[in-house]
Amino acid sequence: MAELSIGTVETVDNSQTLPLSNRGQSMNALITLNNNDNVDLFVTAVDHNLPGDPVCFPNQRINVGAAAPATVEIDGNNQFSITWTAVSTADPTRVKSSPATGGPGDPVPVASS
Repeated sequence: MAELSIGTVETVDNSQTLPLSNRGQSMNALITLNNNDNVDLFVTAVDHNLPGDPVCFPNQRINVGAAAPATVEIDGNNQFSITWTAVSTADPTRVKSSPATGGPGDPVPVASS
């Protein structure tokens, strides 16, 4: 089965550079998107913790066995919330989209079809 997984999550305090959240500070997490599929993937992710669900990882290619970082917002409960979409480069009709949530240090495995 093909798989795209979110690996390590690292909390980064950017309260000096980002707009203030409802908690009085903005917190980000650095997540790593890992392509464990047997084909290269185009991956897009949106961040549900920011107004308008902005894209936090814009349709970038992740080769087989490679990883790519994305910065996401942490909410008041110390959780990130994204939805990722993976498209096979070998077969563009092979598409899967799935939500992923977690906290700092939580690996979140997700699978692509």
